[in-house]
Parts: sequence; C-alpha cells; structure tokens
Amino acid sequence: MRIIVIPKYPWVMALIGFLLSCAGAWVHSLFTSPLLLPVDPRITGIALFVIGGGLAALGVYKARKMKYKRIKTTAAIFAGLALVVIAAAAIYFYGAYSARNITISSGGAQLAGTLYLPRGLGPHPTAVFIHGTTDRLRSQGQVYADYLARRGVGVFVYDKRGRGGSTGSAEFTKLNELAADAVQCYRYLQSTGGIDSSE
Repeated sequence: MRIIVIPKYPWVMALIGFLLSCAGAWVHSLFTSPLLLPVDPRITGIALFVIGGGLAALGVYKARKMKYKRIKTTAAIFAGLALVVIAAAAIYFYGAYSARNITISSGGAQLAGTLYLPRGLGPHPTAVFIHGTTDRLRSQGQVYADYLARRGVGVFVYDKRGRGGSTGSAEFTKLNELAADAVQCYRYLQSTGGIDSSE
C-alpha cells in the first residue's frame, strides 16, 4: 500500500492544481487596495495561480500512462469545471453591479462622474467619494467603488471641477466651491432611483 496517494491518481493532482489556479485568478481579480485587506490579493492570486498551474502540469504529465477511459473521464471533469468557472467569472465581472457615467451641474461647472450601483433589489445605500483638494481623478477611486459595490453599497465618484471630464476653473477654486460641489452631488443622488437616501 502506498503512503502517498496523489501520485497513484495523477488526475487528482491535476484537479487540485486546476482549482488552485482558478482560486488564484479569482483572488487576483478582487483588485482590492492593500489598505482594506491585510494581504495584497494581487500577489496572493499570482502565487496561487503559479502553484496551481505547476501542480496541474505535473498531474497531466503523470497521467500520460493512464488508460483511455480514465483520460476521457478526466477530460470530462475538467470540461465541466471549466464551464463552471467561466459562468462564475461572467457573473462576478458582469453581474455584480452596474456603472454609468452621469454629469451634474454645480455652480456653473459640469461635474463628470460615474455611479456604481449593486444589481438586485434596491434601494441601496450610496456613498459620494470626495477627492479633497488634490488633483485626483475619479479613476483613482475605482478600486474603492468596486470593493463597496460588490458588497451592496453604491458609490459615486467624480472628477474635481476643472479636472478630467469636469468643466470649470481649477486654478482659483475655493474650498466652499468644492464643498458645494459635493453637496450638489449628494442632492442629485437623493433624486436618483435605486438609491436609499436615508443612509
């Protein structure tokens, strides 16, 4: 009797490797800021993907002497798992939330922003991502918007006036004007369907 079972059943090794690779791809796709998680999912995902790919390759190599029937069964298992992973990926990337660009008028400026709303029954609590006095664009808030939208919280991110897709002057903008822009965005969202204005 063999103590190590996996080499006797190489397809098990290949299957474990395949699942690890899929898990690595999913973890890497989270693309969450390290500030929100103790471990950077991008590095963890790559590590899992590489380890899983190595195990899968080793399992396939050891399975080269398997009988035709076993190979056929193994191929069917892998094909089924591949379909499941593809379906899960489609749901994860395209079914979690919607993102649409909107423009809000505020104090003579047109503020260009993107509204991320979770799919499903609403209304959803929604946050306004404020850029502060820096020159950050709304694209830099996408990481946080993605993280929150996948967890049921809507997010609106917008370009500071005079930056990105927003009009207006950015050179002599006062703090009260920037604050008024944020308030105007909040008021706009209160009148938008699918948003819980009480939270």
